[in-house]
Amino acid sequence: MDSPNDNLRAEVESAEARIGQLHASIEQADADLEKADRDVAWQQSLSESDANSVREMAEQMTVLKKARAARQMRAQELVQAEAVLKRMKDDLKRTVITAPIDGIISSLRAEQGEV
Repeated sequence: MDSPNDNLRAEVESAEARIGQLHASIEQADADLEKADRDVAWQQSLSESDANSVREMAEQMTVLKKARAARQMRAQELVQAEAVLKRMKDDLKRTVITAPIDGIISSLRAEQGEV
């Protein structure tokens, strides 16, 4: 049977994996944002020579705004995931009771789950 500590440790590992995924997701969002910036710059240079339509420029601006929003959402998800991980680690630390003095337990009067 799994102990509560084992379950908490598994949840901590899962939260750490989620944070790793979010870091990768932010890198991808950064790359998408850089591409959107380049595309808008390209569309602006084309619009100066009347080589594109107002609609095309507006579409590229929309893509850029979406890329910025996606990056911001990922960053907020990361902040939230890090807070959850911190809380889980704190919970895990509180599962261990340390005696204020050294000694040997000669008898156990409580069973697991009673206290």
